[in-house]
Amino acid sequence: MLDDRSRATLQNARILFVCEGSCERVVIETLLASGKLIIDESAAIRETITDRPTTNCRAAKTIQDVFLGLDYEQPVAIIRILDSRKEQFHLSYPYSETVPVFNCYTRPEIEMLAIIKENEFGRYNKRAKNKAKPSEFCKKTLGLGNIKNESFLRRYWSDADELCRCLLEYRRLHKPERDNELTIADLLK
Repeated sequence: MLDDRSRATLQNARILFVCEGSCERVVIETLLASGKLIIDESAAIRETITDRPTTNCRAAKTIQDVFLGLDYEQPVAIIRILDSRKEQFHLSYPYSETVPVFNCYTRPEIEMLAIIKENEFGRYNKRAKNKAKPSEFCKKTLGLGNIKNESFLRRYWSDADELCRCLLEYRRLHKPERDNELTIADLLK
């Protein structure tokens, strides 16, 4: 859960959204465009080439070189949307002292949101004992063969209210391993 201090930090900063894949980018961009996040879309740092309010650049050194060396009128914070706690991300000095990094986890995979949307969470859990990845379950069982295709995802998640419902349900169903673990739902208004 996002505490009041962290919430204030994010609401008073320019935000770099670092997304693991296409689905994460679509989810965040849909929420930003519809004004569903505690962060206004105008606060998002945009990629210079694509002009998107998210990036899939995940290497700390590249992020420093491309995004953090610029002059922003406000402090900068990074929100990483990813599924693995094992992924290393260390900013070097002085960024390590001045740029807070927030990790929002989508464990085991962000495709869990589609399973929730399709009302198949119970069925997935029965199959999860076989170690089925959510993306494979979506493809094979739910017939969502394009679950990693960005054009498909933009249509599939076009209803921001439905997306918010799924994010909140994911947070309710998901048992975090750590008390301070964030999900995308923690960024909702």
